[in-house]
This record gives sequence, structure tokens and C-alpha cells, in this order.
Amino acid sequence: MEPVRSSRNPRVAEAIKLRRARRRAETRRTLLEGPHLLEEAVAAEADLETVFVCVDDDTSMRLIAGVGIETIQVTAGVMGKVAGTQNPRGPVAIMVVPPDRPAIDGSVIFSYGVGDPGNAGT
Repeated sequence: MEPVRSSRNPRVAEAIKLRRARRRAETRRTLLEGPHLLEEAVAAEADLETVFVCVDDDTSMRLIAGVGIETIQVTAGVMGKVAGTQNPRGPVAIMVVPPDRPAIDGSVIFSYGVGDPGNAGT
């Protein structure tokens, strides 16, 4: 399979749009970036639509093999456009945001094992 080399590819262009909060809210889709988030999402059976992986990312390819998720191999340049970080490593997945559930006895925020506390505000 030939990797996608252009950010004008319709699937790549849609993923790039998801970097904007308004687009995420409109589509109820979000981006997950990095191998750990992908691994957790697969383990939690999250509703993943598409995973963008770099051509040489065999680890991510093995993780999603047989799960039935659309996989698009991209060049490092395209990954840089899709990912929201300065030095993207990939993979980047499009996840359907689950429906809101009413909180019991008020709103609750629970964080466990947050690797970078700055991400909690995001």
C-alpha cells in the first residue's frame, strides 16, 4: 500500500480540520495522538474511525491489526500536518466522542496517571 504523501487527501484534510475545537464539537470527533493513547483506546474498545500511521510504525500496525479500524499510512510530512504536537511521533487516531452522561450528584473530574499535568487543562 502506497503511503499518503499529500495533506490534500480528503481523509487527511478532515483530520487536520479536527485540530480546531469548533470542528471537534460539530462532528463529535477528536484526535488521539501517540502510541500510549492509541493502546488505551484499543483496550477500552473506543469507537475509533481511522488511524494514521507513519510508514515505518510497525508497532502501531501490530496493535491495530485485526481490530477493524481504517488504517492510513502517511509520510512523516503528512503526519506533521495531522498531529497537533511540535515533534509528532504518531500514530494519530480519529475517535468518536461518546455521548455525554449526566454526572451523579454533580460534576466530577477524575484523572489517573496523568503523565503531563499540563494536559489536564486541555
